Amino acid sequence: MHRADRWELKFYSCFERVDDWATALGRSASARASNDTCGVKARQALAQERPGHVGHGVAFYVDLVADALADTARTSVYLVRQESLQADVDGIAAWLGVRGLDTALPRVHTRYPRSSDVALSPPGRAALVAALAGEFAAVRALEAHAVNGVPYT
Repeated sequence: MHRADRWELKFYSCFERVDDWATALGRSASARASNDTCGVKARQALAQERPGHVGHGVAFYVDLVADALADTARTSVYLVRQESLQADVDGIAAWLGVRGLDTALPRVHTRYPRSSDVALSPPGRAALVAALAGEFAAVRALEAHAVNGVPYT
């Protein structure tokens, strides 16, 4: 079971819905300069200095392997995506030449509190897209390089 730390508890106390968090990312510079604890928490969640995996998105890991990716003659990449996980796991097994392996993934922990809270308001979506611009660029670069890459919109 996951144990929330003090920072995480404060973060969740600020935002009832995902849109509240996304909207807080887009608050103005004057709000950032004020005593806007929740706005600070919203931005810290995406900061790479934050321990844990949340702040370390795709761009963080792409930067770690950028030199290898630049050598396209020697580097092949096969992407395994969350939204097509089973198909990608099946595909990477075939790509690696693994035969006879049961690649069926179990479906566990598919429900969690607020799992259906995915609606974003237009301001929340705009703020989140702006905050994640580097992530979108990294995914586009990976998709362009991957043997199973798909056009990214």
